[in-house]
Amino acid sequence: MDRESGYRFWQNVMMISEHPLFLSTRKFLGTWLLLTNIYASTGHWNEVTKMKTIIKEMKLKKAPAMSWIEVDKEVETFMAGDLSHPRATEIDEELERLSERIKVLGYVPDTGFVLQDLNERRKRDP
Repeated sequence: MDRESGYRFWQNVMMISEHPLFLSTRKFLGTWLLLTNIYASTGHWNEVTKMKTIIKEMKLKKAPAMSWIEVDKEVETFMAGDLSHPRATEIDEELERLSERIKVLGYVPDTGFVLQDLNERRKRDP
């Protein structure tokens, strides 16, 4: 990030964090997660760490994200990294097979929305 865009970024973050709406919702987890995601999306990992510390100190807790899929009129739920599903191994193998298949067809994942401090390869191939 060059000096001018860095300045604009911090100026915008300061405007957000001092905005009356932000200040009036500081006790809500979503407010802190939004600011954390702004920092993460621009690679400001030290600020992400600070935000996570604030969230922890305020004893705010985020519910784990879940995904749902309907198969044969049955709804299955999943969480990232959750291996408790009875068919977790089978599901993981099928996802791997599908991932390889779409890459052969030219699919390139958009890793721009990965809000974790991972190298590019880990973002593409979790």
